[in-house]
Amino acid sequence: MRVNNKTKLYVSISKNPGNTGARLHNNFFKHIKKNKLYLPLKIENLKNFIKFAKDTNIQGISISAPFKKAILKYLDKRIKLLKNY
Repeated sequence: MRVNNKTKLYVSISKNPGNTGARLHNNFFKHIKKNKLYLPLKIENLKNFIKFAKDTNIQGISISAPFKKAILKYLDKRIKLLKNY
């Protein structure tokens, strides 16, 4: 897969991200021949991340503690999981 302007971006956010999820998702995307990329991101400031996520049109976000409860106040709406996966 080549990353380009049509690549759909999925991320996980954590204070201490690992690579297991990225390997799993990216191998799956490659297997099903989808132009998608999953990145683990280390974040410190949730408010700044939300602005980044909205500005970059991220397709999906996996959220780790301690951000799980804190992110609820920033959501515009709740969506169905795996809707367009």
